Amino acid sequence: MEKDFRIVHVFAGLDRGGAETMIMNLYRNIDRNIIQFDFIVNDSNKTYDYENEILALGGKIFRVPRLNLTNYKKYKNEFDKILENNPEIKIAHCHYLATSAFYFPILRNSDIITIAHSHIAGTHLSPKNIIKFFSRKLIKFQADYLFACSLKASRYMFGFKYQQAKILYNSIDLGMFKFNQANRVDYRKEFDVEDRFVIGHIGRFDKQKNHRFILKLFKVLYEKDNSFILFLIGEGKLKNRMLKLAHTLNVEKGVRFLNNRNDISQIMNMFDVFILPSLYEGLPVTAIEAQSNSLLTLVSNKVTSETSITNNIKYLPINKGISLWVDELLDVKSNLRHRIATVIQGNNYDVIHNSNDLKNTYLKILFENKPQKETEVIV
Repeated sequence: MEKDFRIVHVFAGLDRGGAETMIMNLYRNIDRNIIQFDFIVNDSNKTYDYENEILALGGKIFRVPRLNLTNYKKYKNEFDKILENNPEIKIAHCHYLATSAFYFPILRNSDIITIAHSHIAGTHLSPKNIIKFFSRKLIKFQADYLFACSLKASRYMFGFKYQQAKILYNSIDLGMFKFNQANRVDYRKEFDVEDRFVIGHIGRFDKQKNHRFILKLFKVLYEKDNSFILFLIGEGKLKNRMLKLAHTLNVEKGVRFLNNRNDISQIMNMFDVFILPSLYEGLPVTAIEAQSNSLLTLVSNKVTSETSITNNIKYLPINKGISLWVDELLDVKSNLRHRIATVIQGNNYDVIHNSNDLKNTYLKILFENKPQKETEVIV
């Protein structure tokens, strides 16, 4: 069998988002003697977080102009050039579906096998997002294969075709996130929070992650007990607005805003509880990581039940205000337990299992689409 099949992943960028992190987890562990990953992303002046690692692993990164209403011809030409100059690319595994209605015809015209992968289970509609919303709704008719990170994400993106999607759960290195007491001591000392109750949240600063809700509930907690401290880790378009809100709420002394980090598996040991009051989610990687770290994980009832892989997760409503969250966090603090190793239910989230499964899925897809030799006719 031919080796080194190249799969191109289509993303908007390659920073530390949930979908990007999940694919990088798989990329590090997949058999790269058989399957290699490349990436098509929006052009940017910056070096993406995962860029250097991808190059070190043997991947290529192709940049196309950020699509707008006036540059489709240039966008298409760049896309065509990538596919023409890299005929070894057999499959396009597409994660950025907001503009899929525009680039999927380009892929199909180049006889590239297409996979549409849903990572979300909702959106907030605005005039700016209407085109993205309808583009996503068309994808189930354009793609050759459908993937999703959860049943909820599949239903949202693919509608009546949701049962046709392969569910590829967001996987992590479970061993890497196992609770480490020594790391806990070191990080709490480094951040000078040895005598504080640490609430942790990791996520991009976007409306979906509901940072306004987090800061408002933290204000109530902090006024009751200033031994609480909140860590918000991530980047995003709303970060400056949340910095200002923390100042307005007079809680800035109790909130630490950190940038994206490459030591998440270590810094989680410092937390006492992890919160994720999202407005919607496909299947959040951070909630899997937190449970693997034996952290009590409080998530909104908008998060799919498939996220529950241990007894350390609790679902709370976000449409009834902050009081239930405040009461829960006060109770958790007063009954803080020692962290013990958590038993993960099943292997759906184990990166070793899933990377092997993904390799076999790619090979199966390639075999199903292999050109059939013409039948020899003997006269």
